[in-house]
Amino acid sequence: MKIVIAGASGFIGRHLVRHFADAEVVTIDRQPNGHSLTWDGPWQRELEGATAVINLSGSPIAVRFDAKNRQEILSSRIEATARIGQVLAELKNPPKVWINGSAVGYYGDAGDRELTESSPLGSGFLAEVCDKWEAAARGACPQGIRLVLMRTGIVLGSDGGALVPLRKLAKLGLAGTVGNGRQWVSWIHIEDLCRLFRWCIEHPEIEGPVNGTSPKPARNEIFMKRLRDNFVITWTPAAPAFVIRVVGKISGPDAETLLFSQKALPEKAQGGGFRWEFEAVSLALQNALGVGDFEG
Repeated sequence: MKIVIAGASGFIGRHLVRHFADAEVVTIDRQPNGHSLTWDGPWQRELEGATAVINLSGSPIAVRFDAKNRQEILSSRIEATARIGQVLAELKNPPKVWINGSAVGYYGDAGDRELTESSPLGSGFLAEVCDKWEAAARGACPQGIRLVLMRTGIVLGSDGGALVPLRKLAKLGLAGTVGNGRQWVSWIHIEDLCRLFRWCIEHPEIEGPVNGTSPKPARNEIFMKRLRDNFVITWTPAAPAFVIRVVGKISGPDAETLLFSQKALPEKAQGGGFRWEFEAVSLALQNALGVGDFEG
């Protein structure tokens, strides 16, 4: 098995490289990084005969959503996706499957509605990003290549993603409920997400959008309480919605990443028989944070 990963230097990409230790892995990044190929290097030939290509390329979203950053967030994803598609169309023996990044931000602020892969597009900047990124992949993917669009939720791991700033806040006693705390948080443990990528590669019937989330989303108030439990914090001040909106305008991430409610359910993975190692947020946080004893 040969896996080509674009955007491998990010949090998810680094874990995927380790997860596919039993395969030949080729990585592509914008900047030289160890053994990674750059977009200006000879990466195109590595796609010939590969089993799968995974595209996670894109600038970080944990920034203020001003005009400049919005343009960079969009263009970095769309341009990389288009380049991969152009190369795939020229290959004699292209990968059988292309997994392209996306996120549950696609659904916008959905309140208490249950969101499956067939749910409609929402509103907001992150929904726009996901929609255009997915459309770019669909438009660039040649016939005969199976396209999977991985709509990830908040990814829990010890060395990146949302838990890095949340852990700092918890240690300072500031990991309180965000807004009214009733918004749904769709999350997944990094190990389960890596296993889900492999599962999508190995199951040829899986294509199109796939919700990369646990089947047990949690309300923000519960998510933050489970986080505090790991640090034996019984109470901490809440962060009112108006404070989040003001701070989001100054430093980011924007308020919609913290206040929007998305109860995304992984209908395709559940229907196809995928099994999670970390379904409950309490166990996922305990394992990811490395707090206490954990088995299973």
